Amino acid sequence: MEMKAYHLDPDIVTPKLQEVGRIADESDKILGNTALYTFRDSRLLVGEDSSGHLVGFVQYYMLKKKPKITLHKICIKSIYRRLGYGSRLMYLLFRHCRECAIQSIELKCPVGVEANIFYEKLGFRLIDVVTVKTGRKMNKWIKTFPWSLNDNGTL
Repeated sequence: MEMKAYHLDPDIVTPKLQEVGRIADESDKILGNTALYTFRDSRLLVGEDSSGHLVGFVQYYMLKKKPKITLHKICIKSIYRRLGYGSRLMYLLFRHCRECAIQSIELKCPVGVEANIFYEKLGFRLIDVVTVKTGRKMNKWIKTFPWSLNDNGTL
């Protein structure tokens, strides 16, 4: 399985960004989310198969004051699920964390959703169960990385 991954600017509307939006909408229907989808202020790591077809994306936020990422969403097109593309995208995000000296990734996932098993297999650690404004219970996960910055600001 080959996959090309790259960051997509969420502020420039392109056919690829519109396709990412359709994948997000498909995922939201499965999860029962009804909020309007937005990519504003986030970063998108998108993946394509060897033929250039969009496989899926990871949406995340980088905090300026702390070396951490908040993962908002990972979505894989239904025809590509369970083929390793989601794991591959996450490993590419982990590599990006190393390149940017990011020390952790945090996320929330609805309790009882199969994705929790996916995060656990990727090495995330369950740290809490919280109730969000909608009343939904969410597992809070964290993955920390072993690297840290030297005194001169390098890894």
